Amino acid sequence: MHPLSTAHLPFLNLFFENSKTRIPEYLTPLGYIIYSELNPILERVYLIIDIGTFIYGKDFRAEVTVLAANEEKFRKYRDDKKAIYQYHHNHFGGDTVQMLQSKLGSLEEGETYFVESNYHSHDNPMDHVYKLKAEEYIATLTEWFTAHPVNRSRIYDLGNHEEVDKHVLGLYNSGSQRVLNCINLRDLARYGYGPRKSWENNQWFNKYYASLKDLVILSIRNNKSLLPEALDMIKGYKYLVELDLSDNNLDTVPPGLDTLADLKRVIFRHNNFTGMEGFTNLAQIQQLDLTDNFITAIPTEIAKMESLEVLDLTSNKITELPIELLQLKNLRVLNLSNNPLKKLPEWIGQLTGLEELHLVQTQLEGLPESFVNLKVSGKIYLKKNPFKELPAGMLGMGKVIDLEERNIALYNPKIKKKLEGLPRGNVKMSADLNFKLMVVQRLMYEDELLLPKFDVYEFVKNHKGRAIDLEEISYEMIPEVKAWFEDLDIPLELLWDIKELRADGGDEIYHELIPHWDGEDDAFDVVSAEDVKYFPNLKKITLMGNNKEVVKFLRGQKIKVSFL
Repeated sequence: MHPLSTAHLPFLNLFFENSKTRIPEYLTPLGYIIYSELNPILERVYLIIDIGTFIYGKDFRAEVTVLAANEEKFRKYRDDKKAIYQYHHNHFGGDTVQMLQSKLGSLEEGETYFVESNYHSHDNPMDHVYKLKAEEYIATLTEWFTAHPVNRSRIYDLGNHEEVDKHVLGLYNSGSQRVLNCINLRDLARYGYGPRKSWENNQWFNKYYASLKDLVILSIRNNKSLLPEALDMIKGYKYLVELDLSDNNLDTVPPGLDTLADLKRVIFRHNNFTGMEGFTNLAQIQQLDLTDNFITAIPTEIAKMESLEVLDLTSNKITELPIELLQLKNLRVLNLSNNPLKKLPEWIGQLTGLEELHLVQTQLEGLPESFVNLKVSGKIYLKKNPFKELPAGMLGMGKVIDLEERNIALYNPKIKKKLEGLPRGNVKMSADLNFKLMVVQRLMYEDELLLPKFDVYEFVKNHKGRAIDLEEISYEMIPEVKAWFEDLDIPLELLWDIKELRADGGDEIYHELIPHWDGEDDAFDVVSAEDVKYFPNLKKITLMGNNKEVVKFLRGQKIKVSFL
């Protein structure tokens, strides 16, 4: 094995986000990286980074597992050359190691082999295996991972197949006792199901978890409540990088998060926060996700979050934006979709450095003239807004704007002229109800443009005709519901932007007509696609059934057809 030194520490740290002390140890004969660190009980544990790729030099991926849980067990790899070759043999399977030695020759000092993951599937597999100078190989990895940072949020192997719990680095929904046995645990996710009446009954997140000092990612979601004692111990995870406490009925920020210097991502979706107090003190974090809470305002203290790169406030109650957002010089993604903004401030054009700005479904009827000065390297998402007028200067913003054609026509004369030739008004789309249902699924339940959404339980409750018992007829199509959808008007303007339609047995629309439909029969197969004539931009459609006449007709209209 090629020995590594402290000079390789910057290279090693490319794979990690926190400040835990690590020691580079060796590069293995097949290009894996061994490093060591102390675990919470002060044993020196040896971990190995599996580097893989399908095209050498073009793309790499990384996964970390435990090689040896203490120094004594690592000694065999350090002292016995055959042991690390056997590790690779067990990992790759077959005779990969023997093949490399026979075809490429034995390794000299300072060399390593590297094998592309799919080398054996090529006609010339030897073109996809390499003998490399170790330092040149490390330089290649350094260049790649510097330019393309690894998705470090999921670098740890789940490890549920490991022989011993000390080798497990990531656990999802395992039992409480299993978690406590995994002393080297880095990534813990638990999806709970209901009220925790006492500390002793809070099995998914209890006081004993305080011993898991090396946690990097903690995700505890969907509990009716989390006890104060549980929230209080989070500040003890000094290496924590990501904290996800979504769906827990929280309205208070756990104490001490501002002391966690490594904390970068905080995700508290679907909780009960009405303000951002407590979050604005987290000056060290890079991502804050408070989607689907009850936040009414972004406080001026947001300016303190100087490291913030991603701010997601989707589906809150925010009506205006503070000018202090201009002080967030590192902000790349700002998501304000589904908030009742109604209008944007004049200073919006001064935002710089953004890659994405999401303003979908924000009740905007217009945009200030300064909007055209907004510099975004990626996209500005503006769909699902009731625009009445837009600045003519937006024409110069080009494809940065993601907007329906009917609204692009407000500032683009070419699109306006194109749409003036299209029919307007409403249509029943009566050629085939099942085709119409695909359209309603898209407009009503996905794009949320055809509102209000139909709810069969509300329909039955308010129905003035015969009594409808859903428990008795929920496996049959309800005639009254069928008639409602048949009579539903579809505004032609909503069809102009649809480029793709897709039917799926799990779509909500089908369960409105047959509440307990199992998706196994042909009740909703399309038998006529004549109504595609109303779709000027439809390019692709996915069907549940394979009606040959329908397929032939659609392909004749230059529409690509696929099937579930």
